Amino acid sequence: MFLGEYTHALDSKGRLTIPLCLRVELGATVVVTRGYEACLVVYPLDAWAALARKIAQVSATNAVVRSYSRLFFGGAHESQPDRMGRIRVPAFLRDYAGLEIEKEAVIVGANTCAEIWNPDRYRQTIDRDTQDLPQVLANLAQMGV
Repeated sequence: MFLGEYTHALDSKGRLTIPLCLRVELGATVVVTRGYEACLVVYPLDAWAALARKIAQVSATNAVVRSYSRLFFGGAHESQPDRMGRIRVPAFLRDYAGLEIEKEAVIVGANTCAEIWNPDRYRQTIDRDTQDLPQVLANLAQMGV
């Protein structure tokens, strides 16, 4: 389970240090891809493979599956944390998430994955989510959560 909120800067080579407590959960190889909001998501390789198997079970003739696959799988990048715990974040993913070289990023534990955010976008999202919390809780209750 991925928990917590951490801040680290991307280095001059586009690498980001993943906190040790998250690295332990992520394992030796991670997959970084576009998130549902304007962030990146980081999956352990086994969770990524399980997600890929689920999507593969749905017909590729379904336009929603093709769209999801292009965005999510087409934007995916495998990375192995180096000895310092850094992963490489390719330029196209940095652009998508609004991340800048030698600027801070927020790394967030999100239960089954980790997210990487531009700090300003993250604060805006948290503010919005906090304002929407009563409705979110009502929706979760309807889902049985």
